[in-house]
Amino acid sequence: MQKVTFRIVPHSIRRDIQVVEVLLDGAVCATITPGDDASIRLMSAHIENSSTDKGLPSGITFDSKRGSSLPIPILTVRFRPRPYRIEGGEIVPEPVQ
Repeated sequence: MQKVTFRIVPHSIRRDIQVVEVLLDGAVCATITPGDDASIRLMSAHIENSSTDKGLPSGITFDSKRGSSLPIPILTVRFRPRPYRIEGGEIVPEPVQ
């Protein structure tokens, strides 16, 4: 089973903010950064898919399995790390060998 861990580091360009690196078996596969207007952004070229429920914005689900009486918005994303290149403004996965 693959292991997901987190590391807080300075932003590579804006040193005045911190980002959370999401690591899969020790390799960075995503970052979580502050967004605009009280938001965050999850960024990754390795997103395989995300789960959604009807009537909710894309990528947002409500987790009812945590035992909370309040619905908790959760963004669920599955990663499939693989080599890639940027071509014509698109992420193009490389064949996995």
